[in-house]
Amino acid sequence: MTEESNEVADIADRYFAAHAAADENAMRALLADDFSGRTTAMGGMDLSADILVMGAKWEAESLDIRLEDIRRNYWATGFVQQCAIRGTAPSGDEIDIATCMVAEVIDGQFTRMDEYVAMPEPTSDS
Repeated sequence: MTEESNEVADIADRYFAAHAAADENAMRALLADDFSGRTTAMGGMDLSADILVMGAKWEAESLDIRLEDIRRNYWATGFVQQCAIRGTAPSGDEIDIATCMVAEVIDGQFTRMDEYVAMPEPTSDS
C-alpha cells in the first residue's frame, strides 16, 4: 500500500471501531463538516453525521452484531469495503446481511459514504 492508502486504512479502522463502540465524539471527529452519504437500507435514505451516530447508538443498545468477512481495497482518497453484518436481533433471529461501502476520505476525514445493503428476503414461516 502507498503512504496515502495506509492513512486511509487507519482512518477506516478508527471509524469502524468508533461506530462499533457508539463513540459519538470519535465518529464525529472522523466525519467532515460537509459529509454526505446515502444508504440503500430501510428503503434508501441520505446519511448525515447525526444519522450515523444515531444508528451506531441504536445498534449498540439493540443488536448484537459484528462485521465479518471484511474485504477492503484502498486508493489515495478512499476505499471500498465489502463485508457481512452478522449477529442476533432482539427477537433472537440471526442477522446475516451483505454490504458494500464506497467511501471518500480527504484530509483525514470521511467526506462521502455510500452504503449498498443486500437485505435477505423475508421468510414465510408463519
